[in-house]
Amino acid sequence: MTTPTPAPTAAEQVSEVLDGLHAIADVAEAAGYLAGDAGELALEAIEPLSAVLLTIELFTNVIKAMETEERGCSMRGWCYAVLYGALGMGTPPEPTFQGSLAGPDQDQLDQQGWDQGVAHGQQELANGTDGVTLNNKLLLRVAHDGDPAVTVNALWQASCAKTGDSQLAQAYPNLGWPQPTGA
Repeated sequence: MTTPTPAPTAAEQVSEVLDGLHAIADVAEAAGYLAGDAGELALEAIEPLSAVLLTIELFTNVIKAMETEERGCSMRGWCYAVLYGALGMGTPPEPTFQGSLAGPDQDQLDQQGWDQGVAHGQQELANGTDGVTLNNKLLLRVAHDGDPAVTVNALWQASCAKTGDSQLAQAYPNLGWPQPTGA
């Protein structure tokens, strides 16, 4: 006679979520993890938000090489892409890129920066268990914040802090939701 396998503990379930072994389906499920017996463990993985950004080290090194204006567009594209993806909303709508003080050529570079950021965000979410982990942490964060607008702004500010772009954070203190903020 075999002994049935015991159900995983709440801590084991949260560990599987944070390791990308289980994909959270939606914000309601994420809220359940935060409210559950191992909610503190889940909260530690998303607070501060810089913990979510640990997965994007390579991306931050790439965008540091860009000029400030297009770097900001790329970072905003990434923030919107990962949050839209985690929420099952697809690709974020493209914002307007016009009126740069540097002229139309800069507008085009800003657009390219946005496109690169969106593509990179989508690639990160599709990156196996690392992508599932990022997705899960974002859903946990939205459940914690209670509003994706709060989350996208926190994600943006944390991204600016991670790359040392305090001027970008000040230039764009509040991103729009669900319509992305362009240049």
